[in-house]
Amino acid sequence: MTINPNPQNGAAAKSAEIDPFESAIRATLDNPPPAFSETDAQRILGDVFGFAATAKLTTGERDQNFGIVRDDGTKFVLKIANSAENLDVLDFQNQELEAVRRLQPDVPASRLVPATDGALLTRYVSDGLTYGVRLLTYLDGMPQARCSASKPGIRRDIGRISAALGSALSTVHHTAADYPLLWDMKHAGRLRRFESAISDPSERAIVARVLQRFESSVRPALDDLPWQPIHNDLNRNNILMQDVDSERISGIIDFGDSVYSPRVIDVAVTTAHQIYDQNDPIQAACEMISAYHAVVPLQDAELSVLVDLITTRLMMRLAIKGWRYSTYPDRAEYYEPSLDRPYLDTVERLLADRDRSTDCFRQACRP
Repeated sequence: MTINPNPQNGAAAKSAEIDPFESAIRATLDNPPPAFSETDAQRILGDVFGFAATAKLTTGERDQNFGIVRDDGTKFVLKIANSAENLDVLDFQNQELEAVRRLQPDVPASRLVPATDGALLTRYVSDGLTYGVRLLTYLDGMPQARCSASKPGIRRDIGRISAALGSALSTVHHTAADYPLLWDMKHAGRLRRFESAISDPSERAIVARVLQRFESSVRPALDDLPWQPIHNDLNRNNILMQDVDSERISGIIDFGDSVYSPRVIDVAVTTAHQIYDQNDPIQAACEMISAYHAVVPLQDAELSVLVDLITTRLMMRLAIKGWRYSTYPDRAEYYEPSLDRPYLDTVERLLADRDRSTDCFRQACRP
């Protein structure tokens, strides 16, 4: 993918005008992430959770995450949110995790560890800034992205697990569930302002075609579908496998993009990230969708928009990547360039066979 860091056309000028939605999204991206040391993290553990352990800084873009190991070998993850993060949104994510723990205990998601006062979310003040602090149990495993390619058995398991997860999340009712989020597909039409950052004309044309269709034909149909809190980011980095050659899922992580949106968007997001490297992406999608449907039945109206939602998710990545590269060039490592061509190829194939794809999805969900 080619990025145009300094576009000069009229669309680019428009994209330079930050609307309220984009302004809300940029609040945490523009705000410096927490800068606690490993020694600081160990002190926070003692102050908030009442025990001593070693802390090792791990990856994080907007926030800070520390791997925690107690003397007995028990592992945790300490999460320190950006000071610009809405703590109500963190509480929403906590309620999701608690719903999974109570209602779908077989879904391999992390568990929240309460502070000494019983709180699952602590407001930690340092140098006049307030940070949301949480401690979660550690899940062993390796990201699916680093394991062998997606296989039918894995896709079916992911379909079943994502449906069980969604069933638990559907019980969560929180006032902060519908907040501005860049990756919330119901707002995908807003990403058209980022198209000018993609300088390759053929790539820009595909992104524009998909986002335009979403805005004009798909988004209006979403209002009549079932809505609920969704995980919204079951990509291959957020699905853990037992080991590099295993077909056993050991963990579902990162609820940081959870949002209130149409249920079928979660199906589309999860499916999109499993089929982009498959010789027959339609068949691969059917394996996941039928497994999901066996646990949580999908309406025909949901199946009717699935192809467009899958392609929209894949093209959202290119639009967001273009914007992020041009706006935050120092954070380019968070996007894998090698995925661009497979994503584009898959979208082109799905668009060429939209009707056949939808028919296949319907057939796969019939008893």
